[in-house]
Amino acid sequence: MRILYIADLNLRNGGAQRRSYLTLPSLAKRFDLVVASLDKPDESFKNILDPERIQVVKNESPSELLSGLVQLSKKVKPDLLVLQWEIPWMMNILRQLGKTTKCPYAIIVHELPLLGTPPRLRGRSPFANLMFEAITAFFKRDLKAIVVEYEYDAKAKSSRFSIAGVIWRFAKYVHEKAWLILWILPEIERAFSEGSLIVISEATMSYLRILYPNARKTILLKPGNGASAIAEDTQNIPSYDIAYMARLSPQKGTLDLLKILGETKNRLNENLKAIVIGAFGSQHDEREFRKRLDQMDLVKNVTLAGFVPDSEKYKLLRRAKIFAYPSVRDGFSLSALDALSSGLPIVTWDLPFSRYVLNCRSNIRVRFGDFDQFTKEVIRLLIDEKLRYELSVEAINFSRRFSWDKVVESEAAAYKDIFTRYTTQ
Repeated sequence: MRILYIADLNLRNGGAQRRSYLTLPSLAKRFDLVVASLDKPDESFKNILDPERIQVVKNESPSELLSGLVQLSKKVKPDLLVLQWEIPWMMNILRQLGKTTKCPYAIIVHELPLLGTPPRLRGRSPFANLMFEAITAFFKRDLKAIVVEYEYDAKAKSSRFSIAGVIWRFAKYVHEKAWLILWILPEIERAFSEGSLIVISEATMSYLRILYPNARKTILLKPGNGASAIAEDTQNIPSYDIAYMARLSPQKGTLDLLKILGETKNRLNENLKAIVIGAFGSQHDEREFRKRLDQMDLVKNVTLAGFVPDSEKYKLLRRAKIFAYPSVRDGFSLSALDALSSGLPIVTWDLPFSRYVLNCRSNIRVRFGDFDQFTKEVIRLLIDEKLRYELSVEAINFSRRFSWDKVVESEAAAYKDIFTRYTTQ
């Protein structure tokens, strides 16, 4: 069976890319696999796959990308098209590619397109949820920037600051978001109802059933992710009190982490040491993080390790006592699972990804938004060495359930099932 696997092969971009890095070598042994890379691939992928299996497709515009994929499909003649993750604009291209090549397609779904995995849903409508998210984001993040920008422009023109101008900018913002949502949402709906969905977590599946009931061709992988390097024992010499790892952005809880670190430092009244691992999602995210770090007097307490390869990542995790992960959007957190497999007890918000996927005693879940309780749990783990040891042992045992071999077996079975259903229709 020949598969055309459409993917972003840049490991800095997040969990979907890392998941591909860990599954593609084994999948390439089971299938005749060709990877259509949306950009220049990391050297890491060239080291694990035959370079001839990786075909870079020009991606300057949607029409150019579709044309490139059509030409590649004519050359490869795939039996199945697979999209690495739920990229909204790519799903429309995938639909068109499927129709042109008369080939079934599957989307690996990590989170809901555009929406992610929010702490709570606003009804059963994707449109209502996305509009709520857009407007909330405006008031939380963009309003201040718009006010400052407008005020600066007004002063440059030697005119007075105008509230009406800010209102106009807000209306323009909502209009732009609404247009984006109204254009993309129908495409997502069609892609989900016509194609097959390979879902990597129960958390994402639960949201999918509520917001996209017409997505009936779904397969839940069990497990959807694996633990890469399970610690042999809990013996380590900690260099850090707290570790955190993710693609660094507010949605992954970076700013909430600083609030928790600040409170922990104040209550313990000692030289708290934390390490933050991962690349920033954007320059804006980095500027905001560093500004808060300085404002909260945490510069000397926090080590920014940046993006590090897996071999170094696990060494750094094992040098910490615990893992604090106040992420608000995750379908299946590879970072949290990596921490557990490294023998670290973790503290998370009590959200679907934490509740469904990481349901073990070593994952201490806190009611969403209760920063005081989150800080108390962090401090309890730091102080109570006996409890920390017990939870460390349980964390390692729990992570053994998540094998990448089982992930590949489950994913391979899903591909075969989709192809069989398509050919027997």
